[in-house]
Amino acid sequence: MCRIADEIKPCWPIPEVLTIIAKFLPTLAIVPTGDLLRESVKVKEKLKVAEMNPMRYRGKPRLGTVVELIRTTDCLGNRLRDVRVPCLILHGSADVVTDPNVSSALYEESFERG
Repeated sequence: MCRIADEIKPCWPIPEVLTIIAKFLPTLAIVPTGDLLRESVKVKEKLKVAEMNPMRYRGKPRLGTVVELIRTTDCLGNRLRDVRVPCLILHGSADVVTDPNVSSALYEESFERG
């Protein structure tokens, strides 16, 4: 995952406000997001196994984790042109979390360098 889809990220100014709050309360579980398990696991049998996993976190994401995830994926997305290794780029059409445009941009950037 190089960048989070814009449809998933909260709109301005929420990320900026949450970033400030995260400096003081990084473990605060207030991020308004649903459980992405059903979105990310499509095979019924695997979904059952994932739901039974006792190590699976079921609470809301921690504020510090979400802020860092957004910061890191934005940084990665802005540095796609720096990828200098051979790579195979795959992106599923049913992916609702990661942005398919970033996968396309990674392909374009790597293709231009030959």
